Amino acid sequence: MFAALWLPNFRLQSALRWREVRGAAALVDGEAAKGVLLEANAAALAAGVEIGSTPAQALARCPELQIAMRSPAQETACGQLLAELAQEFSPVVEATRDGLCTLDLSGAARRACWQKMGEEMVARCVQEGLEARVGLAPHPDHAWLAACRAQPVNVVYDGASFCASLPMSVLEPSAELRTVLTDWGIHTVGEFMKLPAAGVIERLGPEATELRRRVSARTRRVLAPVRPAERFVEAFDFDYAIETTEPLLFLLRRFVDALGARLRNTHRVADSLSLTLPLDGGADHARTFSIPAPTADAEVWFRILSTYLESLSLKRQPVGVRLEARAANPAGRQLNLFESALRDPNRFGETLAQLKALVGEDGVGVPQPADTHRPGAFALQPFEEASGEGASNLKGLPLRRHRASGRLAVKLAHERPAWVEKLGPVARAEGPYRLSGEWWEQSWWTEEWDVELAGGEVLRLARKASGEWSREGDYEVC
Repeated sequence: MFAALWLPNFRLQSALRWREVRGAAALVDGEAAKGVLLEANAAALAAGVEIGSTPAQALARCPELQIAMRSPAQETACGQLLAELAQEFSPVVEATRDGLCTLDLSGAARRACWQKMGEEMVARCVQEGLEARVGLAPHPDHAWLAACRAQPVNVVYDGASFCASLPMSVLEPSAELRTVLTDWGIHTVGEFMKLPAAGVIERLGPEATELRRRVSARTRRVLAPVRPAERFVEAFDFDYAIETTEPLLFLLRRFVDALGARLRNTHRVADSLSLTLPLDGGADHARTFSIPAPTADAEVWFRILSTYLESLSLKRQPVGVRLEARAANPAGRQLNLFESALRDPNRFGETLAQLKALVGEDGVGVPQPADTHRPGAFALQPFEEASGEGASNLKGLPLRRHRASGRLAVKLAHERPAWVEKLGPVARAEGPYRLSGEWWEQSWWTEEWDVELAGGEVLRLARKASGEWSREGDYEVC
């Protein structure tokens, strides 16, 4: 048994999916040279709106008509969603055309109720805000023809008798072939199949051969299955450029809820989010957020996005929004014996994002020693890239360096520090430790001493090339 999961007016449904539209609606291609109606829903057709008319003509017949612009990005996202919904019922799914997926149900239970299964498919699409029709038949092409006559589910067991009463228009022949068949008085599929096969092929060519093959079902074509999606995308295009973040946050809230539910249905989590904002003028603003602890929790996703948008400043206004969640398998990590994990890695990531918004991207990270002998030289690395290896191999007293070391007056005795200003006499001094480097750019030179004061305090003093002394840091003495 095969099933055809079909979304009527696919392009219109894609454009209206995230819009609160009720009543008559139609679709217009805004990028076409001549804007005419491409699709219209049942309410618009009942009000006298005709496909191919201009928006002005359509509004004259139906003043309450709501016109939506075609969005290729939303069509792509909606097509991917349709394939995901079909894969919930069968592992073998073919993306036959835009808005149509063909399912191979040969692996279903022998006594499965096809009517009930079709109703479950329709209900699942309704949960995602889509109107679907389902046709079931022993042949994949007959399943598609059954979906065209579904209200909303149509189960066909005898494909030949079912197709005999259908009009030829359901086979979508070319205009030239349709004219020839009309002149011959052929209006239904049954009348077309009664014509001699050899004569039809000789006079009408390969197109007639393909139409006969689809209807006769003597040969069953092999489906070309699609692979399960590794990325989950939602998109929306505004009718005009927006000036505040409220519309973005409103849509992103709905996006994360929908994407999170889709990931949970496939038992997956997201390890990163990609936000793209098409801007007025043709450019795009893109940003990828890594999730510290991969999850399918929509609340965590929304906090990451809202924190970023609070401090976002763009030169041009957004005209759309795209959100993509990259799927990953849930994975656990076994810690070492003396290692402890963060209590809430995602909350920690949100805190880092807030700090970056305050001090900038380059002001937050893990300090790592730079590849130089210069004292206190370090570089900031992102937390996920930083490595703590080697910290446990350090020996000696911990030195707490001072960021801003003030000048000191130091008296020497026999070329060794003997007295420090405001701190008193030196009981013991070790050194000097002379360091220098970077002669190819701006060379530096320093001389360091470790001194113990008479009161037991241990310091590190440094003398620069200019002869000035400074207090570089204090040792933590147990």
